[in-house]
Amino acid sequence: MEYSRLIEHTADIGIEVWGASPEELFEHSAQAFFELMWNVPVVLPERKFDISENGNSYEELLVMLLSDLLYLHEAESVVFNRLEIVGLTPREVRAVAYGEPFDGGRHKIKTMIKAVTYHEIEVRQKDGGWVVRIIFDI
Repeated sequence: MEYSRLIEHTADIGIEVWGASPEELFEHSAQAFFELMWNVPVVLPERKFDISENGNSYEELLVMLLSDLLYLHEAESVVFNRLEIVGLTPREVRAVAYGEPFDGGRHKIKTMIKAVTYHEIEVRQKDGGWVVRIIFDI
């Protein structure tokens, strides 16, 4: 994961993610999230899922977006291999996630994430790019 790294956190797991723009930061955050949860290279982009959320900040939108992906994984038994941001402002995110139904023979779950948290989350500009730390409840 060249756009993210794991961070130590008591009883949870976290990632620090960076991107050149807020859109790239959100896409990289979703990709790092997927890579924490399952073996992404074997997932095929067979289905598209449109996701749209409104909020009050990039932090809120990112937590809501990742929470939507987690919900789709759990409720619809879907695994994802890619997310594309099609619209982003500090008040709205629109995205398309690509994936397929979970297949226990092909898809191995690596980390069971229970929830995306607001704990210590801060989207900020740094060194000409954007960075965020995200903590997940496991």
